[in-house]
Amino acid sequence: MKSMSKDKHQLSGVTEAQPLRLPRSAVEAIAEVWSKEAEYSPNMSLVEMVERFNGTLIFSDDPRVLETNSIRVNGERDFEIRIPATATAAANRFTVAHELGHYVLHYLAANDRKPIFASRYGTGEAENEANWFAWAFLMPAEDFRRTWKDCQSSILSVAEYFKVSVFDSITRARQLGLVPAKLVIDEDATEEVVA
Repeated sequence: MKSMSKDKHQLSGVTEAQPLRLPRSAVEAIAEVWSKEAEYSPNMSLVEMVERFNGTLIFSDDPRVLETNSIRVNGERDFEIRIPATATAAANRFTVAHELGHYVLHYLAANDRKPIFASRYGTGEAENEANWFAWAFLMPAEDFRRTWKDCQSSILSVAEYFKVSVFDSITRARQLGLVPAKLVIDEDATEEVVA
């Protein structure tokens, strides 16, 4: 089914997002600039996040809507992000930031601004770059370190503050060297965990 979706996009002149092949630190720096430029805060709604970039956000549980792609960029200030209506708020927040990463990195920063799409379950370098973008956009390093200290290194409190999943919070803490890489946390943790 995925290959049919890709073929349909390719026939209409839309190609899959291609990686920039930048180091994580460069992607994070770009994300933090865009986060600041958009005046992002954890209290911002998902719709407002997308509108700050002049895009459209579509909530749906129709498999026909969700199976084709998570983002389709037709041009500058002309893109739509599709997310599941029944996913958790934290999951959707990360997904929206991830898709904004595709828009910024793989469309705006591309040499040939041709229409692009990113598959819902894509893999590879472009997806890694979009993940790095999302973590840094939602949790800029300086803000994360300050919140980490204010929350006394509580993974759950930090995740609640940034309105992200425990997994995303611990991933960002690892990226910033605040917890050991081998620390294992149950993603569905309900009890307080302090690193």
